[in-house]
Amino acid sequence: MTILFSSCHNSEKYENASLFSFIDFKTTTHLSATTIEFDEPIMMPLLFVKSDSLLIVQNIRSNNMLYVYNINSRKKVGEFISFGSGPNDLLRIKNMQLIGSDLYISDTQKRTVSKYCINDFHKLTENLVPIQKIKIDDSFINIAYINNGYVATAMTPDNKRLVFYNSKGEREFASCDYPYFGKELTVIEKLEGFVSSIVISSDNNRIYLFGMTTDLIEIYDFQGALIKKLHGPEQIFPQVKEVRLPDGFIKISALEKSIFTFFNPIANSVSS
Repeated sequence: MTILFSSCHNSEKYENASLFSFIDFKTTTHLSATTIEFDEPIMMPLLFVKSDSLLIVQNIRSNNMLYVYNINSRKKVGEFISFGSGPNDLLRIKNMQLIGSDLYISDTQKRTVSKYCINDFHKLTENLVPIQKIKIDDSFINIAYINNGYVATAMTPDNKRLVFYNSKGEREFASCDYPYFGKELTVIEKLEGFVSSIVISSDNNRIYLFGMTTDLIEIYDFQGALIKKLHGPEQIFPQVKEVRLPDGFIKISALEKSIFTFFNPIANSVSS
């Protein structure tokens, strides 16, 4: 008589990652909200920045890309920055980052980062223009300002996650390998499978990458050194497949098990 023993074992795991789950959160906080009704409705918002009493909203499918509302008066007080290809227009806003009195707005289609003075919004300055605009060397997925420079998840051929640029937008170095979880991925599968949001904590000099198709959180310092990897709360891995079409084109297909994970995270006095 022959007896066979078998077991199901998932070999997929991120190397050197700390696991966490929902039960690790000991305290549950119930949030309450109040609806703010403005005199003109916010039509198709995508990104928000609050500066004192002003709410700056990125609207899509509108002639002007930024609508500004006064929270106290509940009124729309201005529209800024035209959609277009002109020198002071924008095409595709990817990120808005308010640091002190400077508002950084990145445009993935123009490959630019424009810096505006937030006081110009408060003064409702007409024909708003950036006080600085820099061109980024590479195409990027996401970008953020850090310490007189920039860090981006860029579409580069050197197989690195992060690319660092100086204040002029010139590439300085690339860092951070793609995570490995026991499955070999093509270059395109890595790019699509590990698309991440960038969150910056200037107080702690930390870069946080939140996966969008994997619940992986990576923490780096401003020199690109890995501090920690956290995987959870459900331990999801990228589920993408590169498909080569008969006409020579390549497409990425999301597999049936593909799940969206972290979107629009915010750092608020966090520490690693």
